[in-house]
Amino acid sequence: MRRIAAWLSDLRVAIVLLFLIALSSAVGTAIPQGDAPRSYVEAYATRPWLGLLHGEQVLQLQLDHVYSSVWFLALLAWLGLALILCSWRRQWPALQAARRWIDYRNPRQLSKLAIAESLPCTDSNSALQAFSAVLSEQGWRLERKENRFAARKGIAGRVGPLLVHTGLILLMLGAVWGVLAGNRLERFLAPGRTLDLLSRDGDSQISILLEAFQVDRDPAGRAEQFRSQLHLEENGNSLDREISVNHPLRHRGITIYQADWSLAAITLQIGRSPQLQLALRSFPELGEQVWGLVLPTRPDGSEPVFLSVENEQGPINIFDTDGTLLTPVSYTHLTLPTKA
Repeated sequence: MRRIAAWLSDLRVAIVLLFLIALSSAVGTAIPQGDAPRSYVEAYATRPWLGLLHGEQVLQLQLDHVYSSVWFLALLAWLGLALILCSWRRQWPALQAARRWIDYRNPRQLSKLAIAESLPCTDSNSALQAFSAVLSEQGWRLERKENRFAARKGIAGRVGPLLVHTGLILLMLGAVWGVLAGNRLERFLAPGRTLDLLSRDGDSQISILLEAFQVDRDPAGRAEQFRSQLHLEENGNSLDREISVNHPLRHRGITIYQADWSLAAITLQIGRSPQLQLALRSFPELGEQVWGLVLPTRPDGSEPVFLSVENEQGPINIFDTDGTLLTPVSYTHLTLPTKA
């Protein structure tokens, strides 16, 4: 049992666990979390993730919900156990030993220390008083005995590792509590659409309306910030707030984040036809943020063209069946859902 405890509290094991948790967090950042299973199968059907994992493997390894997966929670529990054992077997005894005063009465005991030096003096009492005064001014704590004294400094440094371990354990407990006791929901919401959040009893708890969404861009056209204007309704009370990346809304135990955005649909008018709202879908094989659709140009569905767009500002690029760019065109309306 002691060997197992010693192995679990080994610093090398803790470093390996920290590395695995960091690597898992990176995977959870690279792979979208909480989407429908079908979306993973479609996204990684032709281009496996890292060239290794198809959508089915992503789902089997629980990479679609890394932070609530069994193996990730097991890593957190293992690291927490290692920190507790390390604190109990090493840090706490080290603190207790540092707080104990050791009374060296015999000069021979001092000579066995790693650093020891003897200095001649004419009056030992005066020398001890002068030396103790200097140490006291420098923040040393003194334990006085007859014809001798002991001094120590830096006890607070022994408490540091215990505080760090305690903080990490509390952080992991909070993460596990949030996963097991809380609810997490990710949804794309188009402007003008409403999302109703229900309580555990099935009653409507709060209604969230996305009034507007915008992308702040720099002069070069690069995205700098995503903003959503929200209107909340709860038991007859209303609340208007703006959320953006790293600036969530916290309301009565519910936290709403600006997580992502996408292009959902485009409104087209071909010739004198009525306006048509057509759904867009992402094409990760063409780029990180490329949306488009295949549109037939003949009544029998022949001679299709591919319409693609990379941001809400356009333009729309039209390609023929050979992949030749026909012409870029501007547009009048796009539907931009935001992910919260």
